[in-house]
Amino acid sequence: MLITLHHIQLAMPKGAEAEATAFYTGILGKAHPAFEVKGLEAVTAQLVAAGLEVIKDQDLAGIRRIYIHDPFGNRIELLEQV
Repeated sequence: MLITLHHIQLAMPKGAEAEATAFYTGILGKAHPAFEVKGLEAVTAQLVAAGLEVIKDQDLAGIRRIYIHDPFGNRIELLEQV
């Protein structure tokens, strides 16, 4: 069950990669959409059943997380607070 949009990546002008990297990874630390979910294990099973590749990541303090890619190759994080 989707709870909330945790964060999202924004578009940037062509040629502004260095500026975007400095801001999003150097200052903010995240550069992709992340959705908070309830029942990450069930969500993972649903995604696998739908044929998506699920990439498990190292858990953070109080957060379990996985990644998938949309049809265009953009990484999407799904996380659950524990």
